[in-house]
Amino acid sequence: MEPRRLDSLPPELQDTIISFVPRPSDLKALCLSCKQLHDIATPHLYRLVIIDISAAAPNVGFFTMGNPGHAHIKSLRFTHMQDVDQAEQHVDANKIMRLALYCLPKDSLVCLMAPKNLRMEVETLATIFTQQKALRELCIGSIRDAASQSSFHIKPSLRDLRSINMHHLGDERDLNFYSDIMVQSHENIRELALSGSTSTLKRLKLIYASGNRKAPWQILSAFDIVELAARCLSLEDIFLDFPTIDIRSLQGQDWADYGKWLDFLARLPRLRILHIGTWPTAPFPDHTTPAHMYEAAYHNLISQCALAIQRRIDQHRPNQSLQLKLLSFGSAPSNEDRAMTNDGGHITMNRLPFVRLPASLPSEDDLPSMVSVPARLVRYHDSNYKSVSRQSGRDHGSLWTGYNALTDRT
Repeated sequence: MEPRRLDSLPPELQDTIISFVPRPSDLKALCLSCKQLHDIATPHLYRLVIIDISAAAPNVGFFTMGNPGHAHIKSLRFTHMQDVDQAEQHVDANKIMRLALYCLPKDSLVCLMAPKNLRMEVETLATIFTQQKALRELCIGSIRDAASQSSFHIKPSLRDLRSINMHHLGDERDLNFYSDIMVQSHENIRELALSGSTSTLKRLKLIYASGNRKAPWQILSAFDIVELAARCLSLEDIFLDFPTIDIRSLQGQDWADYGKWLDFLARLPRLRILHIGTWPTAPFPDHTTPAHMYEAAYHNLISQCALAIQRRIDQHRPNQSLQLKLLSFGSAPSNEDRAMTNDGGHITMNRLPFVRLPASLPSEDDLPSMVSVPARLVRYHDSNYKSVSRQSGRDHGSLWTGYNALTDRT
């Protein structure tokens, strides 16, 4: 049977065959062969465009308005800059990037990868967030100077965003900028990459948010905690949402994944402060505790859990100078937090802190070494702890009256 020419095949089959052609040079050749193959090969040729941002000129063919390939571009990537120390190179690169974005149909891009070493300008960020709101994958350069300027008022709203790469994170302003993106894209984010040194990281707070509220499910696995413990050896303070567990399970030493997390975190040699953002499920109703006593009873159970957690972590860290000194439950500093009950109800809670008593104090066998303290006094142990204000919510005093003299210093 005589082999058939490609242009004699049905258009659908031609499109399938051409989709397997990887080299742009071959796709260009197909575009030049005949009009029929040109129309089929053009979308494949332009599906991914890579621009050398250091060598591109604004008068080349790609930047010609009306270029038929613009409508087919889904991924736009820029190569790294060569002369990062020359300020004019950053200015020119920003101009090229904005021009490329304005050439494309609005909201047509799926992926945008800017040079990681490019100092982004306010105008470039504004162009991204106003012209291409359908992005699913985003990587931009250094935003430190641009995003902190008072002239940048655009709140980035990328509702389809799935993956974001954060580079050159230097201070809280950078994190606030990316936080705005995350809040607007909370329903779809699947991949988050941060660039920076973990060897010097001392404080880490990980919360999975859904809009302005916390999401009711965990996002980390035991493997993530293993990685954390292996790489962030300088961590002294950590905030994590732990796996869901019934408080009775903790009392019965049925720790499951909850215990694995504690064992791995205990390997962090400098960890002194552990904030657990989630509450163990309360065992109510239990046919014995009146509803009006749920809160007080739950506080007592949490105190027992705090002591059990302290002991479990101490098993891995016998040296007293390396032991945990502050443990807290909950994420809200006022009465906005909730502990779920077995029947689907909830108990309104405030963030509840516990501190370890100094080893020099005399101890009694019937009193714990980890006790609850008023939130307003935790600053003596952790200056960055967000205590409860006198107006915003209740402040739980010590559950152990024998130590009121130690905690009541206001």
